[in-house]
Amino acid sequence: MRITMSSPLSDEVRRDSFVSSFGRFLAESGHVERVEVERLRSLFLPKLTPDGQEVLCGEPNFVRSQLNHYDVQFEEREFVGNDTALMKAALKSGKCDQVPEHIVELRK
Repeated sequence: MRITMSSPLSDEVRRDSFVSSFGRFLAESGHVERVEVERLRSLFLPKLTPDGQEVLCGEPNFVRSQLNHYDVQFEEREFVGNDTALMKAALKSGKCDQVPEHIVELRK
């Protein structure tokens, strides 16, 4: 487990692949907060919506960050294009149905 403080004047704490900063709990890749699974489903299922496209354009690490928040394991080679296929597969298989307890504890 890795813990670092970015500077003595910062409120930022890093642990594992997350950052806690000024009350926000973010995935380190892209500094993205977790999105509730219902919202993820509405963005990606049954197909990528215009709102989903807008999210992906505004945050290139969005899918990677969300998978991190839900502790979905993946390999770099699985990321292709805008990563929607990987996000859809994770949602359809229920891998994002709940946040694992160890991540809930880490956030606390």
